[in-house]
Amino acid sequence: MTKNQQPVQGHAKKVSNSAFSTASIFGQTFQDLHFPATKTQIIKYLQFDGNLEILTYVQNIEEKEYSDESEVARAAGTGL
Repeated sequence: MTKNQQPVQGHAKKVSNSAFSTASIFGQTFQDLHFPATKTQIIKYLQFDGNLEILTYVQNIEEKEYSDESEVARAAGTGL
């Protein structure tokens, strides 16, 4: 969108089904983790939880404090 373009009302952003699936997985995975949480806390939680699939996403995120699971998902490059 250029500087002068305005969004068209009623047009929704297209999101793939895989993005919804990933968002759902992240939401379910982190339901018992208290945010804000650091990368280290998130990795420890995932190791305890046994969710190795999400752990592979999270291992390369920046070491900082994350406010919620959607911020973690974006940092992990899941397309959310």
